Amino acid sequence: MTTTTRPLVLNVTEAGNLLGVSRSTAYELVRTGELESVQLRRRVVVPVAAVAERLGITVPDVWLALGRRGEVAHSQAGLRDRLVPDVLIEDIPAGVHAELTRRARRRGQSLQQFLQTELEHLARSPTADDVLDRIERHRHGGQVGLATAVKDMRPARP
Repeated sequence: MTTTTRPLVLNVTEAGNLLGVSRSTAYELVRTGELESVQLRRRVVVPVAAVAERLGITVPDVWLALGRRGEVAHSQAGLRDRLVPDVLIEDIPAGVHAELTRRARRRGQSLQQFLQTELEHLARSPTADDVLDRIERHRHGGQVGLATAVKDMRPARP
């Protein structure tokens, strides 16, 4: 029988890796009290529960991210990126940002909520290439009427 022990504390660098922040930022979070820590003689550690709370997840989810052997994956991505994928878009022209913000406010949403809704809609809708491929497949085995072609193209139109 194999017994697996799960760590109750992490060093500050490990906690930072899980949070997806640099070592210096992790130490700054500890210094300012934004991230709970415990001093054990000269060593500063962060309770796994504090990392879980900070991310809004459970302690077992933190252990899951640590891997089978309890080792912290030293990637730049961090735990949050493994559990909740996100997208970073840089260099948005000011006019585009202003228009998207205006549309979000009009719907009573934050910009993030608005963009998430729009991206979900985009992912569910067929692309123009998908529609054309479908038409091409039907061309060899039958015909697609104008109404069906127009209906299929509508979601792909901006």
